[in-house]
Amino acid sequence: MTPRPRMIGYNRTVKLRWLDETLDLLLGGESEAAISDTLRQRLGDQLSVGSLAVRGSREKTITLLLKTWVRVPNRIEVFVMTPSESWGMFVALNAFLSTGG
Repeated sequence: MTPRPRMIGYNRTVKLRWLDETLDLLLGGESEAAISDTLRQRLGDQLSVGSLAVRGSREKTITLLLKTWVRVPNRIEVFVMTPSESWGMFVALNAFLSTGG
């Protein structure tokens, strides 16, 4: 059996403006619930349009956005306190620093 190569990949479209908007809402003092509701409204005409799926593309994308800025693991919370590039935070959380904890 040939060993499978280790790969990192994303199965969602995540636009930079969505990452930036999520950060703006967080820094504006919004709660996680309010941020989630706002994103759900703003992405309503862009993702899962007409879908009745409970966890469709929109909800999965919102989960990634929340994990990037709102549900940050304690070990890297310093990046939220001193915001860096949104893409950098997204890659750090979803590829290189995530070890399942």
